[in-house]
Amino acid sequence: MYIFKSSFDELKKTKTLTILGLLLAIALILNTQSINIGGNIIIKFSFLCNAVAGFLFGPFASGALSGLTDIFTNLLFGKNGSYNPLFTFSAILAGLIYGLFLYKNVYDDKKLILRIILSKLLVVIIVNLILNTLFISFINGKAFIVLIAKRVFKEIILVPIQCILSYLVLKTLNKVYYKLFNN
Repeated sequence: MYIFKSSFDELKKTKTLTILGLLLAIALILNTQSINIGGNIIIKFSFLCNAVAGFLFGPFASGALSGLTDIFTNLLFGKNGSYNPLFTFSAILAGLIYGLFLYKNVYDDKKLILRIILSKLLVVIIVNLILNTLFISFINGKAFIVLIAKRVFKEIILVPIQCILSYLVLKTLNKVYYKLFNN
């Protein structure tokens, strides 16, 4: 459980809190921007901030960032009554997953690609498909099976796009990691 202790210790550093604050601001801006590629398939880019936080600071920091992003997005841009703490729980869980897979010692491209794919698949399966679909089913009163069919198609399209974007961002960050954080 070294990863949890190390990630928790990251939250005690001023540099970490400053960077997380910047990532939160960037995530809020990215949540207002999206690309609609047809139907209900919309690409949002705030997941990149969660991946960066998980990569740099681990599961606690990434989970906190994801949860705060969800809360502030709803406070600033949500419609009346649109906030639901169940989705904040999902966001926190997604951040934890990114942190568990991406935190510390990602040196070569193969490891980075594998960790990105595994983290993204777990987020998609556990959070997006199972939990969020279940929550939407509870809220709307629609059958889980009906909702999940549409969501599976959407995720099949989005996963490769999000993995490629995550790889490009984290590969660049990986190159400068020691210069930025080990001085």
